[in-house]
Amino acid sequence: MIAMLGIGVLAGYGVTRLMKRINKKALLLIIPLLILVEYFSSVPINETLRPDVEVNFNNPPLVYRWLADQEGDFAVVELPSPNHWYDYMYMYYSTFHWKDLVNGHSGYVSPEHRSLRQLFKKFPSKQSVRFFKRLGLRRVHMKHEDGSSIMIKSKSQATLGVKYIIFHTAHYKPEKWKKKESKLRDYSSLQLKKKFGSDYVYEFIR
Repeated sequence: MIAMLGIGVLAGYGVTRLMKRINKKALLLIIPLLILVEYFSSVPINETLRPDVEVNFNNPPLVYRWLADQEGDFAVVELPSPNHWYDYMYMYYSTFHWKDLVNGHSGYVSPEHRSLRQLFKKFPSKQSVRFFKRLGLRRVHMKHEDGSSIMIKSKSQATLGVKYIIFHTAHYKPEKWKKKESKLRDYSSLQLKKKFGSDYVYEFIR
C-alpha cells in the first residue's frame, strides 16, 4: 500500500510535466486510450470480453428469495462459472440474500481463484466435491491432477462451510446438464433440495 502511494505521487509529477509538453488536444486522445489499456489488462485473455448473461435488476430469480429465507450463516457456490461475467451476476444477486458466496471476481485474478475455476468446471468430481465439503475448515489444501495445488486459510476462528450448490441449468447445454445430473446421483453427500424453474439447489449432507 505504501509503495502504491509513492508510485501515485511520482505518477502525478510525471503527468504534470507531460501536460506542459503536450497540447490539450493530444491529451484528450491519449487519456481514453490509457484507460482502455488498463481495463483490458485486468481481463484474462482466455475469457470473453462481452457479457453473455442477463441480469434482472428489478425481479431476481426465486432461488435468491428462497436463500434469503434460510436461517443461519453458510456459504453458497453457483454454477456454471465459465468466466468473470457470471461471477459478477452472482455477486449482484447475492445482495438479495447476503449469504457468503464462494464465487467472486475483482480486477486481480489470484492463483487461488484460477484453481477454484478449475474445480467449478469439473464439479461434480471426487476432488471438487471433497474440496467444497471441507471448505468450512480453517485450512483446506487440495492438489490437482496436474501437480498444482490450492491452499485456502481462514483468518478467523469462525468459518462458514458450503451448504448449497446452485446449478443454473439454463446456462448449460442440455446434453451437458444431463451428464452432470447423472454424476450428481453418484454422491450421497449431495442431495437435491429445491427446484426453481431451471435453477436446481443441491445441499451438502454432512
